[in-house]
Amino acid sequence: MKKITALFTAAVLAASVGITAHADGDSLVVLGDSITSGYGLDGYVSGDNYSAAGSFANRLGKNYTEYSNFAVDGRTTSELLTALEDVDISAALAGADTVVVSIGGNDFLQPMMTAAFNAASENQELFGMLSGAFSGASGSEEAADALDSDNYLDAMMEFMRVMTEAADSVDIQQVVGNIDSILGTVSDKSPESQIIVLTVYNPFEGVTGMELFDTMARTKLEELNSGIASAAEKNGAQVADVHAAFAGHALEYTNISSMDIHPNKDGHGVIYQLLLDITGADLNSTAEETTLPADGKGSPDTGVSGFAVVAGVAALAGAILVISRKRS
Repeated sequence: MKKITALFTAAVLAASVGITAHADGDSLVVLGDSITSGYGLDGYVSGDNYSAAGSFANRLGKNYTEYSNFAVDGRTTSELLTALEDVDISAALAGADTVVVSIGGNDFLQPMMTAAFNAASENQELFGMLSGAFSGASGSEEAADALDSDNYLDAMMEFMRVMTEAADSVDIQQVVGNIDSILGTVSDKSPESQIIVLTVYNPFEGVTGMELFDTMARTKLEELNSGIASAAEKNGAQVADVHAAFAGHALEYTNISSMDIHPNKDGHGVIYQLLLDITGADLNSTAEETTLPADGKGSPDTGVSGFAVVAGVAALAGAILVISRKRS
């Protein structure tokens, strides 16, 4: 009788918070980029999405009987859309009960980083400053000392021009269109699953030395996240608002103090909790062991280009801003 009462109580609680407790044998599929692979966390091994135990995906996966993580570092929305035709991904989606999608950040960052490095390669002084910023300078103050130059203002203006043009060139509507297609394809391949899409956070907000990045990111991210919400509603998906959860906490939830915009352990914990609130996956802890793909890995690693490469450019941006303050 006590067992029946407990089960009834659990069902009432699940209904009251708008979640559905999963049954035994449920399956989780995760799609995304380097945030989803756990890049930057302790234990992370490039190309092995199950290596970082503290990633939100791996923590969530422990609540499911089957768990597949198909994240690829540096992946863009167009690349994920193409990858959805992969036989292994299609098969995993066909049997999935929950699908989590985290994508879009690389579409925004890669053009900016590429433009900055192209500009640096064409401008020897800018190249020298960038090299100096990234060769042992761990923060803006140290980088500023390394980059102190009579021509700092010209370098700053060139840097700002290149970055602004690159940011303006990003077609957010195209990115949103890709995410809409991704969610639509996932829904078609996994019509009975719960689909959750993450918004994209701003890792520069309120961080000293990152004002330039923050200013450029805000408008674009507002447009991107609004589009993600609309695409989710259109395709019957739910939104885990990581952007709102991270707002004002960039230093706490990311590795930005080390010139890395990826979430740290606390940031992954925040994302994990958001997903628990939506899935109710913590109600299902019956499986003693989660079944992983045979090779223990997700999709092959293609590099962390869009996210990791921000370190050198951010060091230069922060250093130039510090220099300008010192000289003013």
